[in-house]
Amino acid sequence: STIKQSQLASLSIAECVKKALERYSFQEWERELICLNMEDDFKFMGDELLMIHIIFNLLKNALYYIADASKGKISIILERGEEVNKLYFKDTGTGISQEILPHIFDHFFSKTENGTGIGLSFCKMAMERINGEISCFSKEGEFTEFLLTFPILK
Repeated sequence: STIKQSQLASLSIAECVKKALERYSFQEWERELICLNMEDDFKFMGDELLMIHIIFNLLKNALYYIADASKGKISIILERGEEVNKLYFKDTGTGISQEILPHIFDHFFSKTENGTGIGLSFCKMAMERINGEISCFSKEGEFTEFLLTFPILK
């Protein structure tokens, strides 16, 4: 089923992030890994539940790779821009190799033990649905950073 534009509402990205963090079933120690900078909140036209699920997916992946690396933190930073608004989601876990990076948004592509390859392709579809984009930069052994861009509301 597709999301109709009429189902989209004007939302605060900081509120969506807060709700996602409240609802995510963290293990106690995992919460302490998250560093937030949400003072640059912005509004976007979207679907709250979809946005929360995008954040869930990014959290789940980041926590998996932080555990795998036995190191790392997660930073979520909001930035209002001239042309687009941005949400940066960065973890300092295992990072992604340059061979794998071009495929991470492909349907059913997964390198994790119990991965289905649906999470990031869902994130990409959901971002495109609201005329946004998601991209990823990574350095193996150091970090993975997702950049979610949102159209500016006129």
